[in-house]
Amino acid sequence: MEPNNGVKEHVGRVVINVSGAIFEVSESKLLHFPQSLLGCPQKRSKYFDSQREEYFFDRHRQAFEGILFYYQNEGRLVYPDNVPSEVFDEEVKFFMLPVEPNSCEKLERVILGDYNRSRPLNIWQRTLWELFEFPNSSLAAKILAVLSQVFIIVSLVGSCLKTVESLQPERTKVIENFQNHNKSVYRDLTPSELHDDDWFSFDLVCYSWFTLECAVRLLASPNKSEYFKLLPNCADFATILVFYLELIVKMAWPSATVVVRLLETFAVIRILKLVRYCEGMKILVITVVSGIRDLGLLVTFATTFVILGSSAVFFVELNEQDDSDFKSIPDAFWWAIITICTVGYGDKVPVTTPGKFMGAICAVLGTVTVALPLFRFAAHFRTSIEHSSYILPRRDRKVSSSRRKSR
Repeated sequence: MEPNNGVKEHVGRVVINVSGAIFEVSESKLLHFPQSLLGCPQKRSKYFDSQREEYFFDRHRQAFEGILFYYQNEGRLVYPDNVPSEVFDEEVKFFMLPVEPNSCEKLERVILGDYNRSRPLNIWQRTLWELFEFPNSSLAAKILAVLSQVFIIVSLVGSCLKTVESLQPERTKVIENFQNHNKSVYRDLTPSELHDDDWFSFDLVCYSWFTLECAVRLLASPNKSEYFKLLPNCADFATILVFYLELIVKMAWPSATVVVRLLETFAVIRILKLVRYCEGMKILVITVVSGIRDLGLLVTFATTFVILGSSAVFFVELNEQDDSDFKSIPDAFWWAIITICTVGYGDKVPVTTPGKFMGAICAVLGTVTVALPLFRFAAHFRTSIEHSSYILPRRDRKVSSSRRKSR
């Protein structure tokens, strides 16, 4: 089975020894990927042991099972459960498999950024870029990161506190009669009153910082076209955009209360700015997005059971219409959702024995429905942790190396 004997190789099998573990694979499977190490006879020839008539690789045994699976399944790459993802990534690189980054790594690039891209050539631009993008690159970068987090957290806390009745401006208090009871409500400030409002000044200071931060990041970015492809940058831009839209609406159309309330609701997206600094939020976002198909499956199952459960409980309670809490099938949706989600508020309950039996079935089915996708989500969560623990130190090493080279 000499490597230069073309006929013998192409019609037979290739024997591969990986750290003592023997694998055999059809030569035709390997030839489907000629750009890879095993798929190219010239590339793999230096690993051929003529005495044993086999190819020897002093590599990770368990990881090679995933490498071999790639050839046997026409380019489908599956990460082995018993092999750390960073180890398998190194094996994929060694065997030159022509693969795209796995979905988890793609998501991390969207969230963390692709730090293989070119760095700014201009010294001041590179300094700003490292200062804002790499909190661990210097003491100043750490201080700046802490300051940014303080602004985000204080802004979120302020948004909550300004809805407290005792902290509302007294001049906006209006007494209205609601169902024979006087109720205190608070109108929106007029454009002339905004300038004297403490909460408006508070928001203006916070969002001035957010605007400055976003502008500097965009200015220092080495690739302007790639800037808005990263989740933290999109969160930065969306945060300041919503604030200025809300400000314009308040100034130009004071009566557009619904629009203002909608924009105030969207303003909470600034919590996504913490993704840039909080590893836990990065992992959470990656886990949710990578498990979106499982989440869709969960929603499909839950919707099916909600319709079936609400229909069943409505019809079995139909004879008790006067005492029943369910006047129609849509009216029973809320009960079905709460029961299937195993929350059980108790505001709507069946009163008949068959109705209670249907409630028990919905609760059991709900437990199964919620539990099934959790195993997949746990797997996504573990993979996200492994990749994050590998990629984050690696990106810090890369920027440190870049700083040394620039000096």
